Amino acid sequence: MNKLTAADALRLSIPERIQLVEDIWDTIASQAELLELTEEDKTLLNERLHTYHQDPTVGSPWGDVYQRLTRQHGPLTLSFVQKQKRICPVRSIGMKIAE
Repeated sequence: MNKLTAADALRLSIPERIQLVEDIWDTIASQAELLELTEEDKTLLNERLHTYHQDPTVGSPWGDVYQRLTRQHGPLTLSFVQKQKRICPVRSIGMKIAE
């Protein structure tokens, strides 16, 4: 099996690179149960879940948040999301929170 380097990926067209990223993401998402959350992540998620259970009307639906962010910052790029530290693409694949 040949290894694909970053230099190899950069030689692909943009649509080919997008497809490569989607294919890689699909392999990660299909094994989401193997990803471990840090204790810090678990604590944060449990705090947010507790807050939600206290008052489910607090907060905003994702569609509203997305519209607000794109209105303020333009299209959301991966680098924008990574800089925010409040939103992490890896955590959006439906992992279970261990108690």
